[in-house]
Amino acid sequence: MNMEEEIQNLESRLVKFDQEIGQLEVEIEKGNQKLKEDLRPQLEAIRQRRRYAEERLEKARLEKAESWLDEDFRAGLLAIFDDIGRRIDSLFGRVS
Repeated sequence: MNMEEEIQNLESRLVKFDQEIGQLEVEIEKGNQKLKEDLRPQLEAIRQRRRYAEERLEKARLEKAESWLDEDFRAGLLAIFDDIGRRIDSLFGRVS
């Protein structure tokens, strides 16, 4: 997969994260007050992490090859996306 394809893949993951965050919000609102209080801060942390991922991805788009060739930058960006996915899965596990 080349750089452009990887960036497009990550952009698609951001869209998927948005959908999953929306689903989480609905599920959390269905829960009892204690669950809502427990999970809202975690959901906000996911939103912040998602915004950070989008900023980093934007940097990759703007700088293209320069930042993408920096293995630390690329690995760090991929780790952020993986972390968001794990956090979302964890919250789904708590509301299901």
